[in-house]
Amino acid sequence: MRAKIYGFDFPQVVEYLQKENEDVKKFESIGRLRLIPGHLPWSLDNWISKTQPSIDIALVDARHEYPDVWMSLNSLWPCLSPHGYVLCHDYSDAWPGVQHAIDDFAKRSDVMALSFAPASSLVALRKRPSVRTLRSVIHHRYRTTLEWKWTRSRIGRWWFNRQRT
Repeated sequence: MRAKIYGFDFPQVVEYLQKENEDVKKFESIGRLRLIPGHLPWSLDNWISKTQPSIDIALVDARHEYPDVWMSLNSLWPCLSPHGYVLCHDYSDAWPGVQHAIDDFAKRSDVMALSFAPASSLVALRKRPSVRTLRSVIHHRYRTTLEWKWTRSRIGRWWFNRQRT
């Protein structure tokens, strides 16, 4: 996979990483990483308005306040690809602003919120699959099941015909 990573952070943090971190230097030199200095969500909004990206995966690790998380999610969501995910960090009782912003955004936008584990502070948001997509998944599973029974059954054709009647 040849992904390109964009990172947004405070100017002093970006400057420090570009000078001191060997991995950052390496990935920036080959064009796989670009760090964008500024304050979220304004630097993110500015980048989106200039590049109009299609995002497959985004990680929101914003300041732990409701408005920052809410504005970041609202900025990223229209750019998310149909099967993309927004991962949100610090989703826990320790950060009520983060938790409330994510819950509120998911409720208002009809978004699926997927938790990784009970003790995890990471949650994934994604668009709900359309009816057509769900039908294609069901059709694929049904067809795969029939093919599996067909190839694995010693009686083969008899089993397939018996299931159809």
